[in-house]
This record gives sequence, C-alpha cells and structure tokens, in this order.
Amino acid sequence: MEGILERLAKGPVLGDGGYVYILRQRGLPMVGYSPQDVLTHADAVQQLQQEFFDAGAEVLQAETFGGTRNRLEEVGQGDQFEAIHRRAMEIARNVSQGRALIAGSVGSTLGSRYRMGDADRVRPWYEEECALLKDLGADFLILETFYFLENALTALKAAKSTGLVAMVTMSCKPALTSREGFQMDYCAKILKDEGADIVGLNCAQDPALMLPLMERIRKAVDGPVAAQPVAVECHPHAIYMGQREGPWTDYVLPPQTMADFARRALEAGIDYIGSCCGSGPEHVRAMAGAMGRKPR
Repeated sequence: MEGILERLAKGPVLGDGGYVYILRQRGLPMVGYSPQDVLTHADAVQQLQQEFFDAGAEVLQAETFGGTRNRLEEVGQGDQFEAIHRRAMEIARNVSQGRALIAGSVGSTLGSRYRMGDADRVRPWYEEECALLKDLGADFLILETFYFLENALTALKAAKSTGLVAMVTMSCKPALTSREGFQMDYCAKILKDEGADIVGLNCAQDPALMLPLMERIRKAVDGPVAAQPVAVECHPHAIYMGQREGPWTDYVLPPQTMADFARRALEAGIDYIGSCCGSGPEHVRAMAGAMGRKPR
C-alpha cells in the first residue's frame, strides 16, 4: 500500500473522526483521555473504527491518544502501556485489512499542565511511545493537540527518530495562538522547518473558526497541510470547545456542516481533511460525499 505522502501527492485524503467523545456518547466510562477502552471495551472500539472505515475514512487512527506512559500511570494503567498499544494496533489492523492506512496517535503529554522548560521531562515518554508504535506497524504518526510549540517540537523530534512520516497538528483556545504567544501559521512553519512532513490544526475549533487559521497556514508553508476540527459548535472566547450550558451533545454540529467544511477545505488547498471530538461516522460519511468519495 502507498504511504501517506504518496497518497497525498495524488490528491486530498479523508481522515476518520473522534473516538473518545463518541465512545462516551455510546456509554463507555470516561477515564481521562486514556485509551484503556481497547482493553476493556475492544468490541466497541472496533465497531466504531469499522463505522469510520465504512463511512469512507482513508486513514484509521489507532486509539492510542493519551497513551504515553505517564498519562496511563495517572489513571493506574501504567503497567498496561505495551498491552494497550498492541491491542489498539490489532484492532486497527482488523478493520483496515490493508485497505486503509493506520496512524499511530500520539497526544500532547501533560496536556494543559505542560509548562515551558518541560521538554527534557516529556522527551522520554514521546520517544518510548513513538518507538513502540513503529515496532507495532504504524504506517505513520499523527502527533496532535499541542498547545505549546515547544512541546510539539519535542514530540516531533521523537517521531522523526523512528523514520516514520510525522504529521503534527497544533491546537489553540481561547487565544488563537500557542501558549507561548506564537501565531498558528508561524508554528506550522517552524514545525515544517524542523522536519514535520504534514502540519496543521486539530481540536478546540469548529470548522468556522479553524478554516481562517488554516488558510493562513496554507499560505505560510509548502507541502501537505491538515485540518481536523471538532464537530461541536464553538464559542470564540470559550476555554474549551465552546459548550455554554448543558452537555456537549447539545452542541454537536449536523453532518451537513462537516460536509460544507470538507468542500471549503478542498477549495482552500487543504490536503488532509479529518475531524476530531464529536465527529461520528455520520459526519465522516457526509465529508466523504462532499469530497467525491463513495461509502464502502
């Protein structure tokens, strides 16, 4: 099978949706953003991944987001580090059967608790996870949800040491900058200069908020760019995603809105078009239709 860069050279690629929020919506317990679901509810994870594939996703992310050893230790799952990653990759392979690329998902360790100067502290966790995902057969790595450019650069260095293609996506909320104060297009340029193969944004922003930022990124860098907005209506000044009152499910965007996003993303020259929290199979299916893909 062609690699992600070869696929992107032929045209835009459709990613999958958001796992954690959809699984919670379906009744699975919330334990931070831990990927322990692959051990405790493997059938539910595989069912959702199958639905994303059937909807038209050309890339499946192994459910390993939040899987650095320190994040797992925080929820009492540190001793399951290898087992979780191994099972997540097995599930993705069961669904893919060689028909979709499998990306190892590496989330921002420490999350919002990251502070400038933590690079040396977090580096071993990224190196360990990236190396394991390579050993388990990931086709490429998606490093995502970074609010600090410094943190993203540390993860990128770990990813590049594996030799795998690395996609790195920043997040920003409530300010439209990194926590250091850098504009998103500047972050994308620095990441690209430091060896990221694909750069862009994910999470925290809905399509209406993310597209203008992506247009600036598209102008700032050469090569593939990626956009993975949430499928939840966001308020520009909210700290996270923009829920007002009540559960996040009250603000889920209709599939047609995500289809419109996919069309506009194509027009803007975005290469990797995916989605994040709140985006279910119905959203991915609508996006596939907008991109001229047929559901499987």
